[in-house]
Amino acid sequence: MRARGAQTRDSGGVVTAGNSSQLSDGASACVLMHEAEASARGLAPLGRYLGITVAGCEPEEMGIGPVYAVPKLLKQHGLSVDDVGLWELNEAFAVQVIYCQERLGIDPERLNVQWRRPFPSGHRTA
Repeated sequence: MRARGAQTRDSGGVVTAGNSSQLSDGASACVLMHEAEASARGLAPLGRYLGITVAGCEPEEMGIGPVYAVPKLLKQHGLSVDDVGLWELNEAFAVQVIYCQERLGIDPERLNVQWRRPFPSGHRTA
């Protein structure tokens, strides 16, 4: 059985799920520390970690989990969407990110700002 894929415009090659590794393959590191420790070391925090939550959706709704998880987490901390400075929604397809952004009411100017498009370069590793 031969994999079917999309022709690329620039090289005439074929892109399939088997040969299209995302740009974010690799590794990363993240340092978390108490605010007092960062201050003692003269470090300026890049953000704040408040917690996590779990929420689910039906399998046919794959990719829209943030629509359920974000309000739950914000409520746990007494926050609103507007209280968050920058957002990164990390779904496999841009349409999922756009749907979540619209449903959650996230300002597009504060969404995935590093990439300036509705989706980051592949599922981020950090």
